[in-house]
Amino acid sequence: MDKSLVSVPVLCDAGCQVLFGEHKVQVIRNNKIIIEGDCDAVTNLWLIPLENNNNNKENQPRLAYIQLQHTANSAYWQKSAAHLQAFHHASLGAPVVTTFIRAINNNWLTSFPGLTADGVRKHLPKSIQTTMGHMHKVRQNIRSTKVVTDTEIMEENKDETDPSEDYLPPRTIDNRDHIVQITAIKFADLKGMTSSDQTGAFPHTSAKGNRYVMIMEDSDTGVILATGITSRKKEYLLEGFKTMHDTLKKAGINPIIHRIDNEFSTDLIEEIEARGLAYQIAPPGNHRTLPAEGSIQTFKNHFESTLYGCDSGFPKNQWDRLVDVAVITLNMLRGSRINPKKSAYNEIWGNFEFNKTLLAPPGCLVVAHERPQDRGTWAKHGVKGYFIGPAKHHYRNYEVYIPTTRGVRTTDTIEFFPKHVQMPLTSSEDRLASATEDLVAILKEPHPPTPFLNQVTKTNDAINRLSEIF
Repeated sequence: MDKSLVSVPVLCDAGCQVLFGEHKVQVIRNNKIIIEGDCDAVTNLWLIPLENNNNNKENQPRLAYIQLQHTANSAYWQKSAAHLQAFHHASLGAPVVTTFIRAINNNWLTSFPGLTADGVRKHLPKSIQTTMGHMHKVRQNIRSTKVVTDTEIMEENKDETDPSEDYLPPRTIDNRDHIVQITAIKFADLKGMTSSDQTGAFPHTSAKGNRYVMIMEDSDTGVILATGITSRKKEYLLEGFKTMHDTLKKAGINPIIHRIDNEFSTDLIEEIEARGLAYQIAPPGNHRTLPAEGSIQTFKNHFESTLYGCDSGFPKNQWDRLVDVAVITLNMLRGSRINPKKSAYNEIWGNFEFNKTLLAPPGCLVVAHERPQDRGTWAKHGVKGYFIGPAKHHYRNYEVYIPTTRGVRTTDTIEFFPKHVQMPLTSSEDRLASATEDLVAILKEPHPPTPFLNQVTKTNDAINRLSEIF
């Protein structure tokens, strides 16, 4: 960066007043203007002179109390705040606004640049994606004209469990994206428990042969896992259970009991027992005792809004390639019961760093760069594809489905062409910050090690300062 940054709080702590007008900024001390600057129309930055050309030293302001430090800012620039909030909203699968704001206020999305609860409230436009996935029938008796007597109220509440005990009394709760009715259950019954079930058949069979989505919920972490399966046959249910249970085990989550519905196979029971788990079977026709039933509805709502945000050219038989990114974004919006200050995603996979693991609207049309050695002399410089999720094990890479090859490519150079939102633009300062971060990452793990990097030179001194900044 070619400009130093001045801290307004430091000026105020030194007894100054800082006044921002339409075109001017003034720093006042002892009723005298000691610094005055203009607002730059291009960058919207307030620029103030750090040197006084007045030869009269008596009239020169004393700036000894201004302590300038090396620092740098990185901001994603949009034509309006609404565009930036809409981009993040679409990247997270277009959740319900209240769910979105709750996740922001709980500090589950701190790495998303420019994302604030106030910004969402003021600037987020109404999304048709959200409506398509989360619209529900208006609940009855919200503004009922029926007169309810005290006797009816007492009769209705006479069987409720004492709330002072370690119970959840029967009540209706907002399970993030939909309303569910839960029965009286002990908290102890939920600890260490997982449950699983399958969705109904998807309208289109995927290219990989998947027709259903198997869902597993862990009641402690609140995480909802999902994987595509071909059918409800026992071998596919067994494969789906193994995949999702292994994910929990890898994250250090060790459930002690697994609850399933009454449609099960002996192979699945044997696998559950082989993994050291007890099991419970939900009674026929009563799915209220199976937590995975509520998770199915939650996942379906989120997945439907995600699919509606896809580009119109996204192949319908590739829907199951978006299941993973839907799981990622859904769990970023859900809280953990182990530690409510964490999201379910954070509890299982750790912190999500937006600048390292980039997100974009799922199913968005993109053009992936073709390297010169991989294309002909007069061939196009890119190939059309669709963004299907971040490359979690690569630095700043994307996973792209390429229709021409029917395969998935991991790449770091793509251009986005979204349908419903605008992509954030980066300024020259952002490009400088990005290059510097790459440089610092290399310096932290040099390979092979070179002795001259330890020499005290102006270049290395500058690199050390950059390392401290980032």
